[in-house]
Amino acid sequence: PSDPSRIRARFFSCTIYSAGLPDDAFLDIGNGIQVASPELLFVELATVMIPQVLVLLGYELTGSFSRSPLDPRSGAIAYGIPPATSVEKIERFLSKCDGNAGVAQSRHVIEYVANNAWSPAEAVIAALMALPLEYLGYGMGRLVLNVRQTAADELARAGAHSSRVPDILVPGTCVGINYDSFYHLDLDGV
Repeated sequence: PSDPSRIRARFFSCTIYSAGLPDDAFLDIGNGIQVASPELLFVELATVMIPQVLVLLGYELTGSFSRSPLDPRSGAIAYGIPPATSVEKIERFLSKCDGNAGVAQSRHVIEYVANNAWSPAEAVIAALMALPLEYLGYGMGRLVLNVRQTAADELARAGAHSSRVPDILVPGTCVGINYDSFYHLDLDGV
């Protein structure tokens, strides 16, 4: 908007983009007000967040939980919500961005984000596993979260459940992790 028509308040800021953003960078919320899309939010916050924290934001945006906007560290958490976006949408958005602050770091960091985190604890564990060693992670790359796995016939015949949903899978391996395994799998009964 023109300078006189911009909203003026201490808690509100305006950024003017003259070029370099895709057409879907903003969401119209009515009354002539547009806000940053989740994908643009990821790019904008890359300018003020360290990579590890930006990865956690990515897990929240592509997951089914949301931290309190007023107290993200210790406030209430909403669970079971639809994801705001996906890794694929963020990657498509980034491929259409030119020269904006935060784009380079966003392109690098999105490689360590996976869709479908169900909780902040799961996001932290997945981020630590995925991030490279120079970011204090374990360097396992992008993981697979909460995807149903069907048991082999011989395991089902032996009494195993026909399918399970491991919290975290490491692609290209047979490694699946349930960080709260007591609730998912009775290890004493196996």
